[in-house]
Amino acid sequence: MTAVQKVEKECGDIPAPRFGHTATLVGSTRVVLFGGATGDSGRYTITADTYSLDISTGRWDRVTPEPGGKLCEMEDNRFRFESDSRFTLT
Repeated sequence: MTAVQKVEKECGDIPAPRFGHTATLVGSTRVVLFGGATGDSGRYTITADTYSLDISTGRWDRVTPEPGGKLCEMEDNRFRFESDSRFTLT
């Protein structure tokens, strides 16, 4: 059984509501949100942005690449982050 932790109040750079995205638990207190689309099914915008949520504090941060760098690349259905963020997914 997986424990669920409810985030009482969110703060920081909160992403827009979306669908078709991925959300991955990293460790026990961080969720990474990538991509998706904003809007509704009749008129929507595809996104390629990435956000990180610290579920212990409810704080969202937008993850951005270093100047001239790539944020991530696809490798065998996994993302590898190439930025100065506080975590790496492999």
